[in-house]
Amino acid sequence: MENKYLNENKYQKINKNVNKFGLILLIIGLIMEIGSIIFTIIFFINFENKNTSNLIISFAIVAVILLLGYAITRFGGQMFYIGHKREIVAYKTQQIMPVAKEGINEMAPTIGSASGTIAKEVAAGIKEGLSSDNTNNSEENKQ
Repeated sequence: MENKYLNENKYQKINKNVNKFGLILLIIGLIMEIGSIIFTIIFFINFENKNTSNLIISFAIVAVILLLGYAITRFGGQMFYIGHKREIVAYKTQQIMPVAKEGINEMAPTIGSASGTIAKEVAAGIKEGLSSDNTNNSEENKQ
């Protein structure tokens, strides 16, 4: 049976496209942000030479470009993160695994002892229940 969703070749192909798309968006967004910051600096330097009405329009355009650049940069960064999520999770697992193993090894005797105590108590309760059922059944048979 072929898996529709768990195909390594298909994953590699899609992941490559996601990484490319994320990188392109990241670059475009950063260019837009840097460009708008440069234009803002230029507007401030030439503030005295500009017509006030055109200056307000110029700042509005630069602000829109800055916000769009920021949004595109964020989206590109998220796409880039998604494209590398498998490697990130593998790295995190490699960092946590030794600590988790040590913790499990330290807790195993305690958990085993507690499990044994619980099992004994459950067995005693079952025996008590069975003996009380036998006592009740024999009393009912006498009557």
